[in-house]
Amino acid sequence: LYSVNFYNIDYGTGERKSFVTVCTADHIYYYEDDSKDANQCLHLVDEEEHYFKGVPVTEFNNNEDRTGAFESVLDNIDAYDLSQSELANFQQ
Repeated sequence: LYSVNFYNIDYGTGERKSFVTVCTADHIYYYEDDSKDANQCLHLVDEEEHYFKGVPVTEFNNNEDRTGAFESVLDNIDAYDLSQSELANFQQ
């Protein structure tokens, strides 16, 4: 089990960077988006050990079944995506 947190920072000067934090049972890894290198967009900036003895996140149950808000309509979303893809392929 692990958690992934994606976030952007806008420095207000037109510069914007993306960051990713990955938490495992015993480490936290910090990645930064390096869009200058097309082969490797994310590079490891820092790694630190933590002592929580588990992934340091809090789960908020959406409902009794612990399912996401969109899980009940995933088939509909997939069907819509497929129809749009087929339409785009047909128009080429």
